[in-house]
Amino acid sequence: MFKYVYFFLSLLLLVHCSDDTKEPLPPDCSKVACTEVFITLTVQVQDRNGVKIPLDSFRVTDSDSGTDLTPDYTPATLEPYRQDGTYPLIDDRFVSDHRNEDHTLIFVGFIGEEEVVRGTYHVNVDCCHVSLLSGKEILIIGRDGP
Repeated sequence: MFKYVYFFLSLLLLVHCSDDTKEPLPPDCSKVACTEVFITLTVQVQDRNGVKIPLDSFRVTDSDSGTDLTPDYTPATLEPYRQDGTYPLIDDRFVSDHRNEDHTLIFVGFIGEEEVVRGTYHVNVDCCHVSLLSGKEILIIGRDGP
């Protein structure tokens, strides 16, 4: 007799289960323990032969809002990036105002006043860090054009 009661109770529970695929709620960041690591996503600019290209300037824009996210750099602080051919796209300073969001960023590099390279990046911001979802980490000047 008890077998039938358990069977019907189990059946009743299965009937009331829902298969809704609702968006999960964003995590409560106050309960997340973040690492002390500071993440900076970068873009490397090269020519077709793999030679690193020193840009005169670059711009990073949030394509959805049009907000210019380019950090303020003096010529002295920009010089190490130019020497390495690797430029900052976005870093963890972006997290505090954009937790649990995805953003599409546009990186544009210039030599003189001329745009020489462009890349589109989809980034995720969680409670602690930025991460790259898609986009080329190495941009080649001269292959596809800007």
